[in-house]
Amino acid sequence: MRRTVIAIALCLATAVAAVHTQDTLDYAMFSKIRDEGLNRSQALDHVSWLADVYGPRLQGSPAMRQAADWVAKTVGAWGLANVHQDAKLFQVGASVLHVPSGLFIYGLYQNENANPTPFNANLFNSGVGAENQSDTWYLKGGIKRTWSPLGATVLFGEYAQYSNMYGDVKFADACNGGWLSPVGQNGGISQACATSATGSAFATGSEVKRWGVGVVQEIDSAAMHVYARWQHLDLSVDLSDGAGANLHQDFNDWDLFQVGGVIFF
Repeated sequence: MRRTVIAIALCLATAVAAVHTQDTLDYAMFSKIRDEGLNRSQALDHVSWLADVYGPRLQGSPAMRQAADWVAKTVGAWGLANVHQDAKLFQVGASVLHVPSGLFIYGLYQNENANPTPFNANLFNSGVGAENQSDTWYLKGGIKRTWSPLGATVLFGEYAQYSNMYGDVKFADACNGGWLSPVGQNGGISQACATSATGSAFATGSEVKRWGVGVVQEIDSAAMHVYARWQHLDLSVDLSDGAGANLHQDFNDWDLFQVGGVIFF
């Protein structure tokens, strides 16, 4: 009996020692981290470069490319190896305004090539394509005339098409991940999954069509614009079961109504 009590006491002592060892804190390391953050922090300097020197910046603008180059150069100087930009962006646009009538039109085309990319769909499933290029088409036309003493009125219509915007999730199994469920009809992605011979569905392409109309009223005396806008979006996604068979899935259309105003300072 005495030996049993001694053995239990030794086990408890060992367990307490082990727990004490696991809870030991490295205060010296905490002190070094605190000293680095308080005395040699570069966070505000980095924010200044990205927010003041290269910002604000629009997608495809020279400032965006300069900011990306600065990030690559900076982290490379820290010692990171193989620093490069995966995506290549091409964008072109033009606008025409007929001053006497106020008629205008604007068009844009954009191509983004994400190859090479670490997220290659072929590494996950050989039956799914790995094309990682997306295309955007946008067209806007209308008329701008001063019919009211408040200021100019703009009436416009617009159309856009976005192709293959699901490229970054091609390796994700929609049937076992549910990433399409919020927008799918009849139980999310169930239609495609129910007809899949493998029980899986991988996105191989997509197309979103957007069209709508709107009106903008400029109020010169208040230095502001008020607007109303309606947009309709239609989504279709091409899917594969991973074994070469194509699947079909319908999705809900979406109508967006917007009203608001902008004040200029």
